[in-house]
Amino acid sequence: MRALEFTKRNVKEILRDPLSWVFMIFLPVLLFVVLEIMVDAIGADMSYTPQFEVKRLTVSMIIFAFSFITIFTGNTLAKDREDRFLMRLKAAPMRPFDFVFGYTVAVLPFAALQEIVVVLTGLCFGLEVSGSLLIMMAAMLPVSLIFIGFGVLFGSLISSKGVGGIASIIPTAASLTGGMFFPLETMEGGFKNMCDALPFANAIGIGGALIGGDASGVTASAVIGISYVAAIYILAVAIFSIKLRGDSI
Repeated sequence: MRALEFTKRNVKEILRDPLSWVFMIFLPVLLFVVLEIMVDAIGADMSYTPQFEVKRLTVSMIIFAFSFITIFTGNTLAKDREDRFLMRLKAAPMRPFDFVFGYTVAVLPFAALQEIVVVLTGLCFGLEVSGSLLIMMAAMLPVSLIFIGFGVLFGSLISSKGVGGIASIIPTAASLTGGMFFPLETMEGGFKNMCDALPFANAIGIGGALIGGDASGVTASAVIGISYVAAIYILAVAIFSIKLRGDSI
């Protein structure tokens, strides 16, 4: 019950800052539109640039949109820490899980909205409505937990002045190592191995396979994604547990 009440409060706080969540929803859409216009203008051959095929690009833009949640969540939590709001909640009392749950669930509806808006944009550029599309959307929403979890971690450790700069690493890493703008399939060596070990390319790979109607071969990527979610949230709960025992939250 405490966690649910805390979640409701966080949703209200998010709605009080419409500029931020409008930004994190529509900036990826703007990039999507610009890329589609550029690809159409130059007449790119999709056999050489598969990353710009509308199905693949839709998945990439969903992940890119999710990456901005890290900055948003981190800022929200860091501001609550600096306002001593979380310290006052110690008297509730609230468990570490309650804090992490409250921030995570509050942001999930906005992740779903991001996903819907990106898909609607894709439909404007030739993406077809299908059962595979709906399966992809259902599978991608849990991926947002990776980015929300990173936001919770950064927000619990870094001040509101510094969290934006640090958290911006995630959108950069997602775009560079996720294969959003270049085909990872053509690469080899250490960089390719690093991309395969990080969650971003795996998430895009899962979405690309599902939207294409081929679920075979996604198990390994799913295991990597689930492992990252588990590790991030275990660490987040541990950090809150340590901070709640002291006076540094």
